[in-house]
Amino acid sequence: MSGSENPSAPSSSSAKDENSMSKRQRQAEARLSSDPWDLDAWTILLQEAMQLQYADAEPLYKRLNTQFPPVARFWCPRADHAAREAPDLVTAIFEEAVSNSPTSIELWRAYAKHAIETASPGAMNNIVVVFERAVKTAGLDLLATPLWNDYIAYLRDRAVLSDPQRRDALRRVFQRAVMTIYLLASRVGGSNALYVNVPLFSLSVLSIVQQLQTLCIDVSLPPRLASRSTFATTNSRLFSLFSGLYPYTKS
Repeated sequence: MSGSENPSAPSSSSAKDENSMSKRQRQAEARLSSDPWDLDAWTILLQEAMQLQYADAEPLYKRLNTQFPPVARFWCPRADHAAREAPDLVTAIFEEAVSNSPTSIELWRAYAKHAIETASPGAMNNIVVVFERAVKTAGLDLLATPLWNDYIAYLRDRAVLSDPQRRDALRRVFQRAVMTIYLLASRVGGSNALYVNVPLFSLSVLSIVQQLQTLCIDVSLPPRLASRSTFATTNSRLFSLFSGLYPYTKS
């Protein structure tokens, strides 16, 4: 974008002329003319865009995304709208979104969901590629357990795999997910990190262990975790759950 361009101002070539705007949109545009960072005004424009045909709404979405490139809540409605009326554009929208906000858990989860829902038979590799990109860029976060859980749920419920392949894939992803969370917690919180960060992943731990048990996947306890007696005695229930998360496979 050149220095003279202002995404807060409607484009004369793509936006509706003022007479065809709704009253709310005209009011929002007037506010943005004096304050281009007025988030409430931009939110009004988003709401207005969602009521239009996608072809008419796209210029508004593009202005929003140009003004706030990393904000997932301005990308996801655009992708949802395009999915209903211009599905061929959705992948490109998500690619642009994650390039602008590569660590957004919300965007990657939405992108992966779209990939799953629109995949053709035999397209598992494409879906796995999206998940792998997601966990490599956004999975290194203590709040990323929903993203890891989405990956696990896909492998468990949707991926076309034989039973041995499914168990092996789940072991590998579980190991990466748990050890990522464990190591991050240790760096952030020191020796008491697992206890301090219990609320961040306790429910996910319970869910994941139950999933493992239904698949009869054997697990064992890593020595470093077994030595954390303070954590074990303070929260024995969660300790027992966490102990079931470390897959025995080392590859």
